[in-house]
Amino acid sequence: MALYEFLGMVIFLVGINCSQNHPGVVALGLFISATLTGRLSGGHFNLAITFAVYLVEGKWRQNLRVALAIALIDLIGAFTAMFISIGMVGSDKTFTLVPPKEAENRNFSYLMYLLIVEAFFTMIFVSTVLFVKYRTVSSTTDGMLSNLTVAIGLFVVINMAGPLSGGGVNPTIATAIIVTDAVSYSIDPNSSNKGYIVFLFSYIIGPLIGAVLANLLLRLTSNISNEDEVTAMQTTSGETYEIGGGNDGGKTLFPQASVTSINNGGGGHVQAEALDDDGDSMAFDERRNTNAYRNSLLKKGSAAMHRKETGLERRSARDYMA
Repeated sequence: MALYEFLGMVIFLVGINCSQNHPGVVALGLFISATLTGRLSGGHFNLAITFAVYLVEGKWRQNLRVALAIALIDLIGAFTAMFISIGMVGSDKTFTLVPPKEAENRNFSYLMYLLIVEAFFTMIFVSTVLFVKYRTVSSTTDGMLSNLTVAIGLFVVINMAGPLSGGGVNPTIATAIIVTDAVSYSIDPNSSNKGYIVFLFSYIIGPLIGAVLANLLLRLTSNISNEDEVTAMQTTSGETYEIGGGNDGGKTLFPQASVTSINNGGGGHVQAEALDDDGDSMAFDERRNTNAYRNSLLKKGSAAMHRKETGLERRSARDYMA
């Protein structure tokens, strides 16, 4: 799992360096990295995403070691990618993360401006990731549409943030790029990539604030949409059957569903078929998470029960990062 996350980060950052952070290449690089490695490792490649997921999960002690491990693996992968990139294109031709128009501006007010810009656009990007992960906006089970959605989100964010702040929105990559450039410049003062350590404050703290805002946005939209989703479900689903799932006694709602198999293990996996008006059937298994989430809206259980029924509770490191 660590190896997959490491390799994904290397592929992602090498693409950034070789393309000078070209939005199209970066977005497609993320898509490829997430497609190749994400199903096993989660494909974070970004401390802001790891932090946001950690906040959403809410299991502070249990997931702390996992979150720190992901952050460390990504950082090691990022520095490895910088080493590979320098060997391929040279230290002067790797991507330098600096504000495009005011690289020499060290005023505190300007650092705060960069922080706000990075926080805002990181919030947009991380929100895209969280909504795909927790709000089931993807209609496929293989992850391809989810990865494409996130890649498009990154493409848009880089195009918007690039002219303002350089388009960091990633504390892990920002740290690797700026520190590597600073070390290279100390060894070779003729290097064009100086490594502006002073900007690390904005490029790290800003995205972490953006991760907090994305977490709050996810929770806010979930609360706002609860009543509408329940109403829509009750209006369109017709007769519903309650099917036990998981060893916690939870229920999953399936509209007009006939059960074909039930696995009452810890995962609460339920496979069913739904009949439409013409008597045709379609696989309902891929919608079990959405139905579990909707069912939780009808209940007023504890916060822990809500997390378990909506899939926010993970039972292992692999599930946490999936």
